[in-house]
Amino acid sequence: LKSFKMAASYPLYTCRFLDFVPEAINCMAHNANLQLLALSRADGSIELYTTANSDAQPTYCFTIWNDEASVEAMAWFNNKLYTAGLAASIRCWNPFTGALEETCDSYGGAIWSLVALPQQAQLAVGCEDGAVRIFNVDADSGSITLGMASDRTDGRVLSLAVSRDGKHLAAGDDVGCVRVMEVRLMRTQQRLVLGHGQGSRSPVLVWASTFISDTLLATGDSEGRVQLWSTAVGVLLQTLQTHEADILALSLDGNSASLYATGIDHKVVRLQEVKPSEGKQAAGRWAVTTEHRYHTHDIRCMEVTNDAVYTGGIDAQITRASPTLTKIIKASFYDRNTIAAFAPEVSLLAWAVKDGVQLWSLSEDTPSLAMSLQSDDRAVALALSASGNLLAVATATQCRLYRLSSNANGLQCKRVLCRDTSNINQMTFGNSESQLLVLHNNLTLQTLTETGDVDSLSLVETEADLSMGLVSLAVSSDHQHAVVARGAKLHFVNLDTFAFVGAATLASAITSLSFVPQEHLIVGLLDHDTSFVFDCETQLQHQNAKLTLPDTFKNLRATHLMPSPWTPSNFIVTTKQGLLSLSFDKSKQRSRKRGTPAKESNDNKQDSTAVLSAISRRATACNVFTSLAGPSGVVVSASWPAIQDKLPAPLERQRYER
Repeated sequence: LKSFKMAASYPLYTCRFLDFVPEAINCMAHNANLQLLALSRADGSIELYTTANSDAQPTYCFTIWNDEASVEAMAWFNNKLYTAGLAASIRCWNPFTGALEETCDSYGGAIWSLVALPQQAQLAVGCEDGAVRIFNVDADSGSITLGMASDRTDGRVLSLAVSRDGKHLAAGDDVGCVRVMEVRLMRTQQRLVLGHGQGSRSPVLVWASTFISDTLLATGDSEGRVQLWSTAVGVLLQTLQTHEADILALSLDGNSASLYATGIDHKVVRLQEVKPSEGKQAAGRWAVTTEHRYHTHDIRCMEVTNDAVYTGGIDAQITRASPTLTKIIKASFYDRNTIAAFAPEVSLLAWAVKDGVQLWSLSEDTPSLAMSLQSDDRAVALALSASGNLLAVATATQCRLYRLSSNANGLQCKRVLCRDTSNINQMTFGNSESQLLVLHNNLTLQTLTETGDVDSLSLVETEADLSMGLVSLAVSSDHQHAVVARGAKLHFVNLDTFAFVGAATLASAITSLSFVPQEHLIVGLLDHDTSFVFDCETQLQHQNAKLTLPDTFKNLRATHLMPSPWTPSNFIVTTKQGLLSLSFDKSKQRSRKRGTPAKESNDNKQDSTAVLSAISRRATACNVFTSLAGPSGVVVSASWPAIQDKLPAPLERQRYER
């Protein structure tokens, strides 16, 4: 246990005992209609981010906890998300609720690539057995059925690309070939041979491909080359050595003016067609115009929109770059929902790990209890009662309640309830320890008791009422009121009667919210660096209260907000740069004369800057911030260098046996 003075009256105690390694990003897909970015991580989870604010980083919405193996490919069709991977099945997800709607076997083993054919209402998948299969998708029911299949080859199909007119498919494999097929008949029209690598007997792996036009195909391979092919006659037109290692992703912008390539050497390259007036090269030739390295490890996937280039990989960070690759914004992996819980009366911390849950007493340097879940289960949400007597653990398919007790052998647990459920976002215990409050992604609020009694309350009538954005839950200190936020909308619930009492819509998406201690005021922050205060009893915005935002807060993107345990009139915010103290006071607002502008306290502004700079010098990003009993707080944090040391080494792709 180590302590140091962070700023005046802000002592901070740190204890390094929690192991946190973010999961690598495998693939991503963007939906321009819904302004949603979906991505999958190495643990099989699927995350949704909204890209509505084009000038900022993507805003985390919620996580879909997929209980199958790693997701290797995904695509959007008819505003539904389709995923596929090593589990050899295609799954259809509802992006508004996170519910699994349809699943279908691949009939060909593991799936390595997936593209949508919107003109034909079909999906094309590249399988382990070397065949490309076409699946029909019913627009009304969403059911997935097998349509056609191509001939098999000796290698697995690593990449798929569909032409602009939707009539042709290009399938790249791991034996150095690209097959160009007509979608209508699934027969090979052209066979493009890349051969073997230089100085190697191993065949070239075609990791990525994309059509620039109906007859111009770009491929990226394990030799670090971008090659342009004429699919009409099957001729290689141009080869560009853009990378020092495998190219894993290729993407074209909406105007077909820029081609982007990236891969294992974590370099992003922009290629453009050279016009005759700009050089001596003939028209139709492409050249590298920009290249940048803003990731530390392999980049596995890339998605290009009209105004942004999104990339992700082993370092687990989502990066948004401008089309010219000049303006870079990184979205922290700490934006994800925290899978942790704290019992303030006994200083007991619950922390989710890959194979179960660990319970830590802050007075000890080893876990008080390590709970193991089933091999195919993992904790997606946790809750601890204030006294530490009850622990709630939610998995992808169940909600379990455990009773904790201490004896001579240490901390013991006994499961008292197990209930099948899904899409749980957050949980917390109510005023009675035996009452558990459960929030689902579809904004269904439930109360669950130790005896198994369940009461449900839906906060929206239809899916159309679900705005996209962060899903969060806050409960007042007297457990009389609860506020649920999703996107830019607040939903107010009276917990005494367990009834929905009103809603409010704000100007932009909500990034964090918390109750004022001992009051029925809810305080929150928006992604446009503004704040709000609402009175839960009247559901009206409070005009005599304000959260002071100093200049240092701009563009920091708050992830957690809570009352300061040291200064009752302040709130503590966790941001990508660390902790920030914000002043909250409503008495000054009431006493000032009408027409007199509110003045920001210089002391508070200096205090905020001091706290922020003290944390920033430690290169620390905060993941959890919660209140302890008494005038103290606990921060679960990790420095980026410490996390980076635990990530897989660059140029490593063990899952492809290379």
